[in-house]
Amino acid sequence: MVYPRYDLMIGDVRATQKEMETTFNNAQEGIEEMAAKLLAKDKNAAIAFLTNYTNMTAQSTFDT
Repeated sequence: MVYPRYDLMIGDVRATQKEMETTFNNAQEGIEEMAAKLLAKDKNAAIAFLTNYTNMTAQSTFDT
């Protein structure tokens, strides 16, 4: 969608990318803490948690 109008849209793309990266970076510490707690109790739960988080962020990025 952006390629034909790159010069007109790159500012919007960069702003959206920065916003999303900031959101993901701000959540990272909490995600890692939760994953570590789960890992200490149940490896499969930690894997499921991280897989779900990864799928959620990928879908959110795609939708945006």
